[in-house]
Amino acid sequence: MALWALTDNLAGAPKWLTPSYTFDGTTDVTAGTTDSITIVNHSIPQGERVTSTNGTGTFVANGLYFVRVIDNDTVVLYDTKAHADALGATTGKVDLTAAGTGHSVQVTPEDVFFIDNTEAQVEGNRDIGFSVPGWYTYSTRTTAGGDTRHDVELLCAVSVDGSVAGTVGDDGLTGATADEDATVADA
Repeated sequence: MALWALTDNLAGAPKWLTPSYTFDGTTDVTAGTTDSITIVNHSIPQGERVTSTNGTGTFVANGLYFVRVIDNDTVVLYDTKAHADALGATTGKVDLTAAGTGHSVQVTPEDVFFIDNTEAQVEGNRDIGFSVPGWYTYSTRTTAGGDTRHDVELLCAVSVDGSVAGTVGDDGLTGATADEDATVADA
């Protein structure tokens, strides 16, 4: 199972699920004690996971962070969701560098996956509920009786001709370098 496929990357994800916000490090970042980013009229939810990408110059290491929403125009990045959700937390706050231009953060939901045609044919995936190629939300939960339940919702089906198999060696569902097309959903 590939995370962010069709092109098997975040850039290929539907923009209505994963909006991206570009900002200038020299004018939109307040480094120091606040370490905040100004993104006018952002719609990033509190605690949402985002992928940070540097433009020119330095800003912060490329990677996954969690957002603490200060107001409609200001966010702060944290290392974990728990730190982002803790009101007034300084632990885990990402130290920003107010430099460079063309930096961006893109919303990166943890539970949205693309299943290509090969993955939709894997029996274990079909048993869980991935029956056709397309975009799904997926999570697991344990019932009061101790059973594991798979919550699967098809967001958008894709024709078989429109799906592209994940790259062998990509870091998809398992987070390890593996052929994700053969991986049965398990998390």
